[in-house]
Amino acid sequence: MPARRRITATLSAILLAPALLCAQSQDTPDTSSAQTGPYLKLVYRTLQIGADGKVASSHSYSTIVVANTGHASPSKIRSNDKVPIATGSPSSGNIEYQYQDVGTNIDTSGAKLYGNQLTVNLSVAVSEVAKNDVAADKTISAPVFRALSWQSDVMVAVGRPTIIFTSDNVSDTGKTELELTATELKQP
Repeated sequence: MPARRRITATLSAILLAPALLCAQSQDTPDTSSAQTGPYLKLVYRTLQIGADGKVASSHSYSTIVVANTGHASPSKIRSNDKVPIATGSPSSGNIEYQYQDVGTNIDTSGAKLYGNQLTVNLSVAVSEVAKNDVAADKTISAPVFRALSWQSDVMVAVGRPTIIFTSDNVSDTGKTELELTATELKQP
């Protein structure tokens, strides 16, 4: 290759390099930019329904998610207590405690908004201390723990409370329900 052509090729490469780099960066998505999708506030309520069909207790949990982004990280809610359980004999004076986690864990992922319909994948685990009178042996005063878990894709109408899970209690005639209300947050 003659020297003149080498010089021309080198100059062309130097002059075209910024244009090629700019074109390449436009093809690569910018992962450092803020997520832009509809933002939704999700309010979950766990409802303990008594044998009479009335709500005996309820607990609310809320989070904000971004829909339609393909963002793989789930929104995670953890609300737990550690319940002490006495081990050993009180008469021997050698009482120690072990701790059992009880509470609610809710993982939400894959939020997609289609018009007024929201779809999400949910993973839920709820545990609690049941009433002591459900123990088979009434002479033991140890606590009884109730636990349930559930995972599914769900679809709810935005702005409308929807019962998305129901489970009968194993040890009594009550039941546990999970309600979801999604509200779209308007961006300024």
